[in-house]
Amino acid sequence: LLALFYRGTRFHYMQHLVFSLHYHTVAFILILLMWPMRFIFSDTRGWAALILLAYLPLALRSAYGSGWAAALVKSTAVSGIYYLVVRGTGIFVALLILLLQ
Repeated sequence: LLALFYRGTRFHYMQHLVFSLHYHTVAFILILLMWPMRFIFSDTRGWAALILLAYLPLALRSAYGSGWAAALVKSTAVSGIYYLVVRGTGIFVALLILLLQ
């Protein structure tokens, strides 16, 4: 997705891959840190999602040198498409499991 949104820039596939791995590492560490907090607070998933949604435009701005508006638009689009792909894949796998039983 990043390669599509940053097409025509000086960045190549490998830089997008490294950025994606970095972002997912941050997400997994955040989820790992939020895991024990679920016993204290009722909704840690909501906080983790908000933190990650705020972190992505900051990271895009830092890594790609985007302006604020471009970073916000691209992070919103990337997050939305990524969410739809992950949700759709989950639904597809769940239906496939139900059909194969």
